[in-house]
Amino acid sequence: MTYYSLCAPIVFAFVVTFFATSLLKRLAIRHSWLDEPNQRSSHSTPTPKSGGVGFGLAICMTWIGWGPFIAGTVSLTDPTISALISLLSQMENYMLALISATVVIAMVGLVDDRVHLSPRLRLVFHFLCSALVLFHLPAMPVLTGLSFLPDALLFIVIVIAMVWFINLFNFMDGIDGIAVIEALSILLGMTLLVGMFGRNQLETLSVVLPVIAALVAFLWWNWAPAKIFMGDAGSGFLGLLLPGLMLLVSWVSEISLLSIIILSGVFVMDATVTLLRRFLSKQQVSQAHRSHTYQILSRRWQSHSRVSLVVAAINFFWLLPLSVLSQWFADSLFLWVILVIAWAPLGIISHHCGAGLKND
Repeated sequence: MTYYSLCAPIVFAFVVTFFATSLLKRLAIRHSWLDEPNQRSSHSTPTPKSGGVGFGLAICMTWIGWGPFIAGTVSLTDPTISALISLLSQMENYMLALISATVVIAMVGLVDDRVHLSPRLRLVFHFLCSALVLFHLPAMPVLTGLSFLPDALLFIVIVIAMVWFINLFNFMDGIDGIAVIEALSILLGMTLLVGMFGRNQLETLSVVLPVIAALVAFLWWNWAPAKIFMGDAGSGFLGLLLPGLMLLVSWVSEISLLSIIILSGVFVMDATVTLLRRFLSKQQVSQAHRSHTYQILSRRWQSHSRVSLVVAAINFFWLLPLSVLSQWFADSLFLWVILVIAWAPLGIISHHCGAGLKND
């Protein structure tokens, strides 16, 4: 297998996403599948939604064809062929579970885009799908400093974290381009970590790079002013896909999971500080609002693209270097210190901006 062999799935994912999103936009306009402005919205005009179906379809189609494609590029004279085939087989089993779970989450989001399902019902699906993904991971993740936890308790903790990630992506997908920028930042950061420190690099990149290509194609449609939103279908799909890929990359490439998690600091801290502040001030947590940091800044600056670019800058010039640094301390408790150093200023910024305070 060579780097050249990765071109076909990357191009396929990009092209399918681009044209599928264009088709979805036309269908949404024709059938009035529009996101109407409300008290939580940061947009003022009805906009087509459910565009995330486009990149979800492209990613799943690429991955379904990934197994035979990769198998065809493996040299039968490779002395490590048996170990490689075993690795690919385990990866395919896990990816099948990840595809199934993300598709279910996307379908739940698609229905919710139309009829607004109850939060409890959505959470049931979130927990079941997250547990399905983690159950099919060939080995439980190694979290530095938490090796004393029994596997059953660690399983529960990680599933809860995955469910939170699904929901925070929904919370944070509120202005043009921001969710795609965050996802691309995390994926590109993982790619750099794999390139610098990882094992089985080609096998890992063959999974991650088509996802990056699909999201780059979607970003053309979603950048401010957005021509189409990803909707709950897309944000839910990404919300489970990303932690699923974090687990896969950590296992296959033997990268510290905490080093990868550092990359998600902007979304984690904004959503967490906002939710905690609303809870402590006795606001109705489940009620729609516009008090996330990114929403406050988009109103203050009168610009969606500026906020999304600032998020990208924080990810690449602050979180990514600290993520790389932390990998040097993957077996040390100092890794947790680096995570706190990376995330604490983001929480302070959110608090200073007034995240979680009552809407203006």
